[in-house]
Amino acid sequence: MTATEPPSVSRLAALAAAIHFGFDSACRLSQATTPAYLLTPFMKEVFRDMLEMLGLTAISAVTSGVNGLIAAIFATALAGVAVHRAAKLGALLSFIWLLTSGLTFTSYLDAPAELVATSLAAGLPRAALLAWALDRLMARPPTGQPATDQAPA
Repeated sequence: MTATEPPSVSRLAALAAAIHFGFDSACRLSQATTPAYLLTPFMKEVFRDMLEMLGLTAISAVTSGVNGLIAAIFATALAGVAVHRAAKLGALLSFIWLLTSGLTFTSYLDAPAELVATSLAAGLPRAALLAWALDRLMARPPTGQPATDQAPA
């Protein structure tokens, strides 16, 4: 890949999905760090029955693929950013994690507040690692050209 060639969304999505799946697998070892979409014991009965029929590994695999694609799309959108790209991507992915997980907790789950807090917080290192890894795969904007995230002088 040259410095001007855009990153492959499929390559970024595959890496991000693998990271998501790895975090899901590790975080499931403790209920306190389990992502909201895998906390079936706290789901309303209709959702719990449907998702438990599929199995947590299948749910994790599908969710990791979707989340990986979303992360790759955001990373690609920030490909031209030269200054603090990983930090900006990390902030964006953290916001998306907190928003979607928070909405899952409020809409589908009846979990204790402590569990909500620890589950949400456990997603922040995931977002940071995703941002770092995706940033490393993407080419840097060419030098000598103004970055898209800076105002003209």
